[in-house]
Amino acid sequence: MKISLPVVKVLRITDGEVPPMGFIYEAMERAKLGIKNTLGGKEEKYMPLWKIIDKRWNENLHSPLHAAGYYLNPQFFYPNSRRILGDEEVCDGFIKCVEKMLPTSIGESVEFSTEISNYTNARGSFRTNMAMNNRDKQPPVDWWLANGSSSPTLQHLAVRILS
Repeated sequence: MKISLPVVKVLRITDGEVPPMGFIYEAMERAKLGIKNTLGGKEEKYMPLWKIIDKRWNENLHSPLHAAGYYLNPQFFYPNSRRILGDEEVCDGFIKCVEKMLPTSIGESVEFSTEISNYTNARGSFRTNMAMNNRDKQPPVDWWLANGSSSPTLQHLAVRILS
């Protein structure tokens, strides 16, 4: 029963009041770590379960939207920005969403690159006390609506992905 608890938590996220897109990626990682810890960190015990989870995740559940939602969730991005920016799967998922959801002329523009840089480096409206204090207190969509004004194209994209 203890082994299934981390997976049940992921299922609860998908059934909650807050749109789950910005939370699923991190929840899956936490579920795997929860299983590992429950099994005492013994690789021979947790790896078979991880392989099953990874297979289902990769074949049926994972999409670039999950990675983009994780990237655009300020609750996870700012405390883990180095790890997230160094995670090829997450960054590729974000870029794939940009390419799919924005016209090429906008997605490849210098202005949009500046907007991404504003977000990743907490500049402009992302640097205000309100933005920094509410990263983990507001639902991601609300946070973007309140704090994304210096990056309007990215703000619009984030709201679409996280809604």
